[in-house]
Amino acid sequence: ERRLQRRRISLSDLKDVQVNVFSGPFLDVIRSEETTGPLTGIALSAVNKFLSYGLIDETLGGSLAGIENLADAVTHARFVGTDSSSDEVVLMKILQVGSKGAGRDFELFSGFADSAFDSRRSTDDK
Repeated sequence: ERRLQRRRISLSDLKDVQVNVFSGPFLDVIRSEETTGPLTGIALSAVNKFLSYGLIDETLGGSLAGIENLADAVTHARFVGTDSSSDEVVLMKILQVGSKGAGRDFELFSGFADSAFDSRRSTDDK
């Protein structure tokens, strides 16, 4: 957290920051099995905005590792289910981020659809 704050002072553009530096905390929340669905949904919304604003792009420095980290987090998303309607919203957000990543031709998202289906099955089993 503080590392990002220190870097903010000396940067004029967020695109100058390594993707994993600003997206890492959000991806950690998405992967966490101990985070509730609504919190996971907020993290997914943030990542979706990063993609929408072009902050995660294969042409930026160090972004391949960031894209790989993003693909891994989205395909291995976990959360504590609260109620079925909230859980469905989170699953929809997982699909949005995954389809946005796949739509940008990130090769690392090629197996996203199968993983998303597996993620849904694992939450239904609980």
